[in-house]
Amino acid sequence: MLRWDESYSVGIEKFDAQHKNFFRILEQLAQDADKGGDAVCQAIDGLLTYVTNHFREEEELMRSLGYPGYEDHVKEHGKMMEKTQELYSDMDAGRPDSVENMQLVLIDWILEHIGKIDQQYVSFFQEKGIS
Repeated sequence: MLRWDESYSVGIEKFDAQHKNFFRILEQLAQDADKGGDAVCQAIDGLLTYVTNHFREEEELMRSLGYPGYEDHVKEHGKMMEKTQELYSDMDAGRPDSVENMQLVLIDWILEHIGKIDQQYVSFFQEKGIS
């Protein structure tokens, strides 16, 4: 399972705390995957709600400060939400391996999005004095 380390930090306390919570939610999802059914659906519901709120806060800060990569970042968030909704529908329909696929997508998202894409805004926010 993934573990938080400082290489994921974006230097904004609020966002780092939210990102750390993604790791905890993913860990809970992995534990609940063995239980199946409602436990997994509840974990995914909680994750989607949490991610939606996080994206909204991140996008609002970017927009308000005129972050030049705002549009591309919003598109990345949209793609992620689309993919997780699709996988959630697969889970709801009882498709085999849907829980495992969801976990793999979420892990990939953490590695790619938090680990790389979010890192692109770090210097911009630092220059604006945001921490």
